[in-house]
Amino acid sequence: MNIYAFILLLCHSPDQPAYLAKLVQQEASRYAMDPGIIVAVMARESSCKVNAIGGNGKDLGLMQLRRGITTQGHDRLSNRQLMRPDINIRLGVRRLAQARRICNGLPEYWLSNYAGLRCGVSEYSRRVMRLVY
Repeated sequence: MNIYAFILLLCHSPDQPAYLAKLVQQEASRYAMDPGIIVAVMARESSCKVNAIGGNGKDLGLMQLRRGITTQGHDRLSNRQLMRPDINIRLGVRRLAQARRICNGLPEYWLSNYAGLRCGVSEYSRRVMRLVY
């Protein structure tokens, strides 16, 4: 899969697509994860906007990280640091991998957990997976 092309396809005017593709590929390799799922989460969460802030003001960056479970061990990072693409993708994919371990099974199950829901198919996981396949 050409991650760069996939980012351009899914994201409306993405910030730094070549750099994002490199980061996604690195983290996908580290966690043996489909890079398309990572890009689909970024597209769903932030439209691949590096400086995206969720409507609640608490969700930050490309993967809309929220302090707590997503940033475990990195609580001293500032919001500005959490929004850096390298940190945001690294922590976001780490959280996806954690959700995958918790839920087992199909991506539709663990994508729901990433979104703060119980393991299982949800509207969120359906929407993300529609972007991938």
